[in-house]
Amino acid sequence: MPDEVFMAPTCAPWSPMQNANMEDERTCEQIQQLRDWHHRVHVKFCRRIYLKQLGEGRHAHVEQPTPALSWRTAAPKDLPGHRARFHQCQYGCVCLDNDETWKPVRKDTDIFTSKAAVAEAMNRLCPGDHQRCRLEGHMKGFGALKTSYMEDNQPAISATLAAALATPEVPHPWGFGFAAQEIKEHVGKMVDLHVEGKAEALRVVQ
Repeated sequence: MPDEVFMAPTCAPWSPMQNANMEDERTCEQIQQLRDWHHRVHVKFCRRIYLKQLGEGRHAHVEQPTPALSWRTAAPKDLPGHRARFHQCQYGCVCLDNDETWKPVRKDTDIFTSKAAVAEAMNRLCPGDHQRCRLEGHMKGFGALKTSYMEDNQPAISATLAAALATPEVPHPWGFGFAAQEIKEHVGKMVDLHVEGKAEALRVVQ
């Protein structure tokens, strides 16, 4: 099993801009059905993996844009850990603006993490002392191209994350109780500890 799991599920269904598309009852119902499915299949999966990692003494991290409505759903609720917020311009993130020049992009982002080193490294907000690239284009479809380009983390952000992930850190014992409770809720039977030795078993139970 991996020591670290970093998850960044697609955020398109959870964009607040989707609410602007709810022009009629049918569209509203379609978007809601998409969100219900995505929450059931993807967001809850992230929760299960996060708790499994912590419950077995490893680390987990989930990234989503700060405004993403997925943060307000049931799955992320009550997860143990740290929530860090950062603006990607503080890590060298840039995009080609309408005037054909490369400019920093703010891109407000949150990471929920079990690791203090990650929360500390990814916790810088823009002071607003520079120009920023506008993600909406004047030409039809140009804004969509920019948004697609910005979906992946750029090299400086990835390097900062990688360094923080590689920082040795003993997981907080908060994970064990949460993971056991989560398994009981879904399985409804005795929880296998998956440990070796009496001392390890006692530590997990405590």
